[in-house]
Amino acid sequence: SGKRHVYADGHEVHFSYGSGPEVLGGRALSVHRGEIVALEGPNGCGKTTLAKVAAGLLKPSSGTATLNGRATYLSQDPGRYLVRETAIEEVALGDGGDEVRAAAALERFGLAFATCRHPRDLSSGERERLGIAAVSVPEPDLLVLDEPTRGIDPDRKAALAEWLVEQAVAGVPPHISLAWYRGHDDTDDEASPAIPVRAGERWHFTVRLKRPH
Repeated sequence: SGKRHVYADGHEVHFSYGSGPEVLGGRALSVHRGEIVALEGPNGCGKTTLAKVAAGLLKPSSGTATLNGRATYLSQDPGRYLVRETAIEEVALGDGGDEVRAAAALERFGLAFATCRHPRDLSSGERERLGIAAVSVPEPDLLVLDEPTRGIDPDRKAALAEWLVEQAVAGVPPHISLAWYRGHDDTDDEASPAIPVRAGERWHFTVRLKRPH
């Protein structure tokens, strides 16, 4: 694939919060059209930081990080950032107030029943899905989800995974690249190469990280 198909590209990325220790230790990460990249590793290994750099939310202290296109980012515990009075207004906020598209996104993630409900009246899993609907409705070029299955039941997890794979396999703008990652405390603390998994005509990678020394 050509450069125009790379939507997040980072090389020798270093980052530290203020005067704190190095977090990333020279990471590299590229996300291409039609890929799902899952970042896995123990707490403190830099998953969230690397994802924020890829989304353009953090600037590396050294190294290069390029974002080509628009990115949206779902933070951990998105329920903390709800600002509207109804679920449909919350989702529409990410797409210029378009409630027609917001309604379709709510339906997609099983939240049509919550259209006129206050977001804070939803369960934690429902708020997680509301957050996913909100960041996906603008149809970004890069969708970054931080632990998107937290509080979601197994059937909804499977449905989310199926939707992500469908988008990646289609490989058609505006859903071009999806970075999906999750944290596991029990992941081996040793780094390993990216592990490719075939899905349709696309490759999806799991990148396991370890804490920088």
